[in-house]
Amino acid sequence: MDYQLSQEQQMLVDMVRRFVREEICPLEEKLDPDAGEIHPQDSERLKEMTRKMGLYGLGIPPEFGGPDVDVTTQTLLAFEMA
Repeated sequence: MDYQLSQEQQMLVDMVRRFVREEICPLEEKLDPDAGEIHPQDSERLKEMTRKMGLYGLGIPPEFGGPDVDVTTQTLLAFEMA
């Protein structure tokens, strides 16, 4: 069995890793530990960014508006976002 990532998978993993490092980690550093979530403005901005990246709604089947991303790739991306 081949465990190497496809070129597309590697590109998506790299993109998500960069997104987390550049957009999410800086927000996490400023987050009040007692606040249950990030500021609504930041949340909306991140949602819009993931929409533009084609990654919003990863678990939603394409026939219902989700991106056409297989389960293995979804798992790789979830690992990067954890």
